[in-house]
Amino acid sequence: MNSKQFFEAVVKLRELQKDYFKTRSSMALAASKRQEKFIDDEIARVNTVLSNKNKQGELGL
Repeated sequence: MNSKQFFEAVVKLRELQKDYFKTRSSMALAASKRQEKFIDDEIARVNTVLSNKNKQGELGL
């Protein structure tokens, strides 16, 4: 995922969250939680990539 795709995914998350707080529907909550997990998974993936790059740099690779 590139930075533009990540930005668009976060925008979608905020829209879903706003919809949930407006409606308090279980469907809106489920959609919001799915998108939040998607964002959290991408953050974890990027953190892993960055951590691996830092480790390689420390090893002089």
